Amino acid sequence: MIGYGQRRTRFWVSVIICVGALGCARSDVELSAKLRESHPYQLDLICRRAPGSTLLGRLYAHKDGREDLISTYESGHVGTCELARRAARNGRVCVESRGQYQLYDLTLRQPIRGFGRDFQSCISESRGWSSLDVSDGFARFIPEVELRDVLSHRPSVADPAIERVLSSPDTMWYDEASMVFVYQDSFGNPTGPEGLRANRVGYDTGFNSDVADIRALMDYFEPDRFKFPFSIAQGGHEHSQVYVLNFWAPPKSVDGKPLPVLWWRNGSHWHWTFPVGTVIGEALLQQDPDSPADWYVFEYRVRTRELNSWKTDIFRPFTSAREMADAVKESRPGWESTDLGQLVTHLENNDSLVPGRLESKPYAAIFSPMTGAWDYLPATSDRDLIREFLSKRVFSSSMGRVWKSGETLKTYAAASESGFQIVPKGYIGGLFESSESSCSRCHEQTGRPLGQLNGRVVLYGEIWGEDQIFTWHPFEVATDIFTVSDGSRRENKRLVAAGLIRNAKPAADDPNYRELARPYSPVYQTKF
Repeated sequence: MIGYGQRRTRFWVSVIICVGALGCARSDVELSAKLRESHPYQLDLICRRAPGSTLLGRLYAHKDGREDLISTYESGHVGTCELARRAARNGRVCVESRGQYQLYDLTLRQPIRGFGRDFQSCISESRGWSSLDVSDGFARFIPEVELRDVLSHRPSVADPAIERVLSSPDTMWYDEASMVFVYQDSFGNPTGPEGLRANRVGYDTGFNSDVADIRALMDYFEPDRFKFPFSIAQGGHEHSQVYVLNFWAPPKSVDGKPLPVLWWRNGSHWHWTFPVGTVIGEALLQQDPDSPADWYVFEYRVRTRELNSWKTDIFRPFTSAREMADAVKESRPGWESTDLGQLVTHLENNDSLVPGRLESKPYAAIFSPMTGAWDYLPATSDRDLIREFLSKRVFSSSMGRVWKSGETLKTYAAASESGFQIVPKGYIGGLFESSESSCSRCHEQTGRPLGQLNGRVVLYGEIWGEDQIFTWHPFEVATDIFTVSDGSRRENKRLVAAGLIRNAKPAADDPNYRELARPYSPVYQTKF
């Protein structure tokens, strides 16, 4: 595997909200350090917006528990800082000096090469990529060499149709760094800007404002993302090393061409809808603590578009504790003489469950508290067995399955407090029932104006996503989406060139497209 510098640790926001002893009183610096996304290639860097400024960005490197200022981005602001961070590879990052961009060596702490005002060439050099190809029906977001390395241990799934998608060269893979997850702000004009906002903007705007109604945005955002339950894929906890890799497979027409995503404007908001047969989902991976270059899928989440809904599936190596216990015994005949004996005893004990609860006070109006149980699996020194389970087993559907149930408690997935198990440390999936209704309670809220939850934030945007999908969008990624800018919603030219998106509203009787029903009134333009 090619070198890629230090790895980053994802610290999940899912239970950083006001739950139990964790509390909520954490500083911006503390949260910024803990909410960074894991990524197999990017360096351990973070961007911050300077206090009191809507533009100035500062890039910091983390080392030995401290932060070192690497660069201040003035002409390019925090958006350039963010894109430079996402493009950092192999100990190199693009920095700004007096409006000029330089490739910088983080190990030697000195510039390597200047690029003048050509920022795009600078970040292309720091990535070490050639251009990402675009063809009819296909656009690459991540280089094949990176995908091949990250997915080198990819397990197969029992569903033949989904396995064909996962193994097809036509499937498009992306992540937060390449797509840049965003929300829309459709309520500014005529008194303020409307536009596209990277998910970090809501928190930045609130944190840097002295106006109470604007600071209220911090109730709904944490650094880099929405608060639970609308943070990035619900899987890890703030102590896990997890990487989320998304995939997208459009259906094809009879002539073999992909059916595009249709988008149109509804007043000040952009809507879009996926064609019937679209498969979109995510592979959740955890890092091997003994071999940091190796990542293992521990769960697939898949949604397939039907005319009036999405069909959801979740694939895991085991769908019940008893199934895992049997697999341990079969794989290791001498299991009783090792610490696997403790693991098997735990798996076969229905009284091992611990009560659990998840809630989101900011989003309580649309997300009621969840109660259930955790099943914390004991650690094992036989990490090779865990690697076998995560790479060689055929993952099965866990929809409608219960992992373990006791006299009064039940849970839907395993949990872990150890560093390497079939789920990562702090995994919260056990409280989420594997059902369509459980999944839809969050997904159906895509595009909801925040003002419907709190009149104080009526002018500051909507929950991210559209058509019940959070991670995908048709927009061009540029530096201005990291600020409160106007007119920043633009079609992604690469998706247009590939024929993957088209500006059109579907007809009511279209057999391939249907706008899904929403649990809220989709009225976006505020009337003054």
